[in-house]
Amino acid sequence: MTTAVMNDTVEIDDTIKITDTINNYTHSVIDISEFKNGAAEKIFDDVEADKLGIKAVVKDGVAKCILLSPEKYVKLSDKLFDAELCALAEERMKNFDLKTSKTYTQEEIDRMFGITEEDLANVGDVELEIE
Repeated sequence: MTTAVMNDTVEIDDTIKITDTINNYTHSVIDISEFKNGAAEKIFDDVEADKLGIKAVVKDGVAKCILLSPEKYVKLSDKLFDAELCALAEERMKNFDLKTSKTYTQEEIDRMFGITEEDLANVGDVELEIE
């Protein structure tokens, strides 16, 4: 994939478009030669300190990769996860008809699966890994 940095739209994987970013934040563009000059640690520190938390690494005016701060990566990952959940919910709702579909209250679900208030009170922190 070749992506021009100097235009207003950057396409990633032909599906995601990032507009009005790299072109308007030239301080966030790093030439790849800076890595060859031993400036990697400074570059990484700059990414983390940058208010955007993003730097584009370019070679001959073409983006080769995007560096993200850990904070920015987590935020983007959370937004992507939320968008995937929203899309899943929308897909499930396409075939849902309140008049013909059976719905259950939380109490009914708890009874069906034998879950008591005491069970719920004794649950500690829950950590989910969803792939």
